[in-house]
Amino acid sequence: MAMTLRIVTMAIGSLILLAAPGWAADHRNLEEGRPTDIEDAYPIAFRSIEQQTLFNFENNGERGDIFKLEPELKWGFIKNAHVALQVPFLLGEGDRKESGDLNLEGLYNFNVETRRLPAMALSVGVEFPSGNDSSGVDTTAKGILTKGIQRARFHFNAGFTFVGANKRQERDFRYKFGLGADHPLDFGLFPLAIGLDNLVIANVVVEQSALTGKPPLWTGEIGGRHQFNPWTVFAIGAGAGLSRGAPDYRLTIAYQYTFAAF
Repeated sequence: MAMTLRIVTMAIGSLILLAAPGWAADHRNLEEGRPTDIEDAYPIAFRSIEQQTLFNFENNGERGDIFKLEPELKWGFIKNAHVALQVPFLLGEGDRKESGDLNLEGLYNFNVETRRLPAMALSVGVEFPSGNDSSGVDTTAKGILTKGIQRARFHFNAGFTFVGANKRQERDFRYKFGLGADHPLDFGLFPLAIGLDNLVIANVVVEQSALTGKPPLWTGEIGGRHQFNPWTVFAIGAGAGLSRGAPDYRLTIAYQYTFAAF
């Protein structure tokens, strides 16, 4: 019996080791909000499933602070694409509208980077009014470009949101643009080449205010992602408002775990 159990255990362990390279996490796969608002043009690995969680603190001065906890589940259901399901939970004295809304998103990469052309992807998301003080279904379409130059990568995001049930003085259409870059951060000081698993990110984002008559909101962000092991990525970031009406500052901690493949 003991011998049989040992054989089964070794077999399961061997299968896990053989499968691991096919569903390892990738710290260079940038996700919106983890830890900055820039996103790259690549989906998660085919057939992989990722669980992601972010915690965000946003200081809005007199408008009140906001704490956000946002779990997310992603599935690479076909090649070059994934779907994601997320629900944000907001606490604090600030605007908690849309806390608890269900967000469903799909991303498809339709062009891999070449010497002349960047990688290109289209993301489409739907936000259902399942949360606090929320009404109408909002739809967002976003185009994403990613181009590598030597070891750095540059990203451009252009998103457009159509508001399903805007209230008085609220816009029924909003834009959001982001320009950013990432680069490996190689310390060369640690054993086991741990410095090779770090990525630094910087970006600028401008988005239209939700209220009519208000100026665009500019934010600058910087962050880092660290691959702790083949399946786990940690991220930390900070941002500061660059214009009137933007958040004074925000801090983000995020966690990503790739736990299945089939």
